[in-house]
Amino acid sequence: MSEFRLENAIGYAVNRAALRLKGGLHRGFKAKGFDITPEHWAVLNCLWDDEGMSQTQIAERIVKDKTNLTRILDVMERKDLIVRRKHEDDRRSYRIFLTDRARAIRSELIGVAEAVGARAVRGLSTEEQQTVLRLMNAISDNLGD
Repeated sequence: MSEFRLENAIGYAVNRAALRLKGGLHRGFKAKGFDITPEHWAVLNCLWDDEGMSQTQIAERIVKDKTNLTRILDVMERKDLIVRRKHEDDRRSYRIFLTDRARAIRSELIGVAEAVGARAVRGLSTEEQQTVLRLMNAISDNLGD
């Protein structure tokens, strides 16, 4: 029987890299004076692409459960990043919209994310970067519900 070693496990490596990317992103936003978390960043990206999404749609896209997303949205609303509006067709649900403040900081946040991303892939060729992305997506697809 082979001996299991955590440092050789794909899940451990993926999680460690994800945590470091998340930390780098958070530090980068903070260094630029933004009180934005990586979770806020994920929500903002959804809305920059498709404003007016429902909470359920956002939760599915960023792989967060509805309870955690509700907490994230509560904080984002207090920070004047999003507003919730009742869904026209379903009074039990809300659609989420960006504020002018969230629109105004988009390019600066993207700049931070691009810098962190560039640091993360430093030394990797474009082909290697594409391979990593393809493999991470395959792993995610294999484990998706």
